[in-house]
Amino acid sequence: MTRPEFPYDRARLLDALARLGSDDEETVLAAARAADAILATARLGWDDLLAPAAPPAAPDAAAPAPVDDAGRIAALLALPDLSADSRETLEEMARELAAGTVRDADRTWLQALHARLVGA
Repeated sequence: MTRPEFPYDRARLLDALARLGSDDEETVLAAARAADAILATARLGWDDLLAPAAPPAAPDAAAPAPVDDAGRIAALLALPDLSADSRETLEEMARELAAGTVRDADRTWLQALHARLVGA
């Protein structure tokens, strides 16, 4: 079995993360800074590192990604593990979309959330 390639020094990052549990505050601070520097060098944020991997889609079950905001909202609302707060926000956004009052910032949030939770 081959190991996946990482765009950062995984061994150094794991070492830094292991040191975060130290009782010595200076060690913890140095470890946090080291971990942050490793990710910065790789041009990654914590969200990039910690985001759950999307399960691979079955070839025959792949549906085309929605191209409009209503489709994105519907796809997100269909997720069974969507938080109650996100569900409420999306339902409100659907009402705003129908009324033509959705703000650009909300559309940007919707597109980012859809890309993260549903994918392409």
